[in-house]
Amino acid sequence: LFDKVSVVHSGHQIYFGTASNSVEYFKEIGFLQTPNQAIANFLCSVTNPSTRKIQLETSKSVPLRPSGFVLMHLFWIQSCQYKL
Repeated sequence: LFDKVSVVHSGHQIYFGTASNSVEYFKEIGFLQTPNQAIANFLCSVTNPSTRKIQLETSKSVPLRPSGFVLMHLFWIQSCQYKL
């Protein structure tokens, strides 16, 4: 199995680290993992508007357009997990 995963959207890295930590990272931002959704499918859905699910109470902070994911890249490189 892989120890680390990298999530890239529109040429920008928006996550790199362990798969288990990635789920918590994206959930904190506001993405929703559906019941029984595999981690790989969840990570793919984060960058796919037709398959991603967003928590209603945080929907205003979740990027919906590619330009928002550029900001998400900046958020990522300033996060505590990036510095690990």
